[in-house]
This record gives sequence, C-alpha cells and structure tokens, in this order.
Amino acid sequence: MEFKYEASTAQGSEVTGILEAESEEAAEQMLWDAGLTIVSIKRNIKLPQVHHMFPSLFGVKRKDVIVFSRNLASLLDAGIPLLRGLTIMSRHGNPAFKEILENIVKELEEGNKLSEACAKYPAVFPNFYVYLLRTGEEVGNLNQVMKEVSTYMEKDEATAAKVKKSLAYPCFIVVLAVAAVIVMLGVVVPKITSMFDEFGSELPATTKLLVGLGDFFSANITYIIGGIVIAIVATVLYIRTQRGKRDKDRLMLKLPILGPAVRKSALSRFTRN
Repeated sequence: MEFKYEASTAQGSEVTGILEAESEEAAEQMLWDAGLTIVSIKRNIKLPQVHHMFPSLFGVKRKDVIVFSRNLASLLDAGIPLLRGLTIMSRHGNPAFKEILENIVKELEEGNKLSEACAKYPAVFPNFYVYLLRTGEEVGNLNQVMKEVSTYMEKDEATAAKVKKSLAYPCFIVVLAVAAVIVMLGVVVPKITSMFDEFGSELPATTKLLVGLGDFFSANITYIIGGIVIAIVATVLYIRTQRGKRDKDRLMLKLPILGPAVRKSALSRFTRN
C-alpha cells in the first residue's frame, strides 16, 4: 500500500512524499526511524487509468507498435544506444504504451534483453515479433530487424484492413436481417394478432406459426435477451481458450463468405513470413 505523508526534519524543514508499507503503523515507523516528525499521513488512493479500464478502446494498438519499431530503428541507425533510445520513446505517445516501455526500460537496466522484456507483454508484442527481436540480438543487426518487422506489420495490417472491409457489408446484412426479425416478432406480429382474431376465420398454418412465435417472443422477451447475452459471453470466454480458438478457426474456414476471405488472408501472411 502507498501512503502520502507530510513531515518535518529536526531542523524544521518540511518534507512531503509517498512511501510503500504494509500498514499505516508500518509507514509511521519508517518515518520515525528516518528521524522525521509526522505532520499527517494518509492512504494514497490512485484512480484507475482509462487504458486499464477500457484496454480495447484506449490500450496499445498495432499501429503504435509499428511506429515504435520504425522510430527505434531510426534511433539505432543514428548511433543512439538501445537503452537511451527506449528511454526517449517511453516519453511520448499512447499512455498505455508509455507505461509498458517504461517497464521495458527497467528490465534492460536490470540486465535483461529486449526480446525477454517484450515477451512479457504478448498482447502487445506477438510471438513472431519476439522471435525476430531475438534473432536480431543474436546476429547483431537489431536495427535492420526493427525495420523489417515494422514493414511486415504494416503490410499485414493493410491485408487485415482489406479483409475487414470486404466482410463489413455481409456482416451488416446479417445484423440488419436479425434486427428485422426481432422487430417483426416483438412489435409487428403482436399488433396484428388482434386483427386476425376479429376475422374469426381459420388461419393458414404458416400464419399460425408466425403468430405463435410472436406471442412466445413477447411473453419471454426478458429471458430471450438474457439468454442471448449469456450465450455471447460464454462464446467469447470459450474462444479465448486454445480449443475454442481452434474450433473458431475451423468454423470460419467453413463459412461460405468468410471462409475464402480468411483463407486468403492467412495465405498472404504465411507467404510474407
């Protein structure tokens, strides 16, 4: 825990700062042992940062890693040492990435390699990136490797953007169709059901089925929405596992529209590697 304190020295000078201790009593003892007279001490409460609460929105993007790789290669080409270059890079840019780079600088100051430090952040630096860094460190051409990996990631990002763009329209159509069915069953059908009852005649089987679905949807709307939310959450958690990722990839490859696009994207990435 962190504690913020105000104290005075034996000469009467005011001292303020933050220290880490297991409890408030331990923090007070540390200040007393340092020969300080405590004026006030209280728990230092730090609000969570935005990129910690919403990593998908404010976290490290792939473009951040591309810019970092290219800029670090330029600094190395200019003769600036690696540690100094990383220190310069850690002072600018995305707050989430700055925090990671500051930790990487500490790792290098402790004697670790750049590839070892980056490997601790697989969500930011994928395995392929770490392997290339390790190769550059062993061969001695880290600056050239950084250029190559930034170029590779730029081309891969461009390919992914093309795939997403080609899939945007089919996905929009599917979402629109599902929304139309939900509106029809939940709003339109219940309103026209009373009109059918006034006719008093026998309804066709398809109309009866539609009316029955509308009544079921209206009576169980809460459970249906809850079931959809639970299904989405369970699916997201499952595809984060190794087996879930394999099953998701198999399904994606078998889909009529998405399959060919995903296959071409993977083939492009493979041949580029």
